[in-house]
Amino acid sequence: MQQREQFFSLVFQRQKGRCLFCTQPMCDAHHILDRALFSDGGYDLSNLAGVCAEHHWQCEITVLSVQEVLDAAKIPKRLSLVHYGIIDSQQVDKWGNSIWPSGFEVVA
Repeated sequence: MQQREQFFSLVFQRQKGRCLFCTQPMCDAHHILDRALFSDGGYDLSNLAGVCAEHHWQCEITVLSVQEVLDAAKIPKRLSLVHYGIIDSQQVDKWGNSIWPSGFEVVA
């Protein structure tokens, strides 16, 4: 639990306590890529973004894409995705599945 609180604090400081997508206070440090993809739970600043409750839900159900969250947080894509073995040019969903240019997902 201490790790979660520590990273929440770091994300809160980075974003001055505000959601990436609106002016509401951030309520959580969202895992951009699902924490289950990482042996350490994905607790890395390149994989966390502060969001309000509404935008957190939109991130979780992928209304807001991984790329949109990375862009809003100004996190270079390579920092977050290389840890999972995903090349820079690849588009992926929250669970690491490839997304074709047509928008369809390739679920392994």
